Amino acid sequence: MKARLEKARSFSRRRTREGIDIDLFTKIVMEKIGGETLGKFYRERILNRKDLKAMTLFKPRGEITIEHGLFGYRILSGRDYIECDSEEEARYLKVFIEAGMNEVEVPKDRCYLRTVLSELEVLKRKNDEIVDIYLSSISSKKIREKLRHEIWQKIMRGDQSAD
Repeated sequence: MKARLEKARSFSRRRTREGIDIDLFTKIVMEKIGGETLGKFYRERILNRKDLKAMTLFKPRGEITIEHGLFGYRILSGRDYIECDSEEEARYLKVFIEAGMNEVEVPKDRCYLRTVLSELEVLKRKNDEIVDIYLSSISSKKIREKLRHEIWQKIMRGDQSAD
């Protein structure tokens, strides 16, 4: 009996949710996305700079909008908001809020921010399209959101496999 229990423990358990193998699903999506992930872009093009400021982000509660006010720009979702120095900074933060990050480094140089922002938004859109194509086949909203969260964690880490 003891030998059987040890043998059973040696097999890795597959994380499944209502018949969907989460690890396999995320691995397939990551293979489709390839090496051009938002996480890789962030590490290579943003984190290697010296002129960065750290900003704490909120978890979105509904639609994320950018408003222009008296004191600059503001990014909003529900009751949460972040004051921004420019529209570019607000758009930059929106990308990372949508990706599920809690904290992000923002370049202080507005010209550089403007330069990388268009590439960042295009990359986010491409990653979103691939993720949405695969998730559209899943009918359960709860499972779809769990998988979306798992996939975006891997995209931001730059993982190529689901280990």
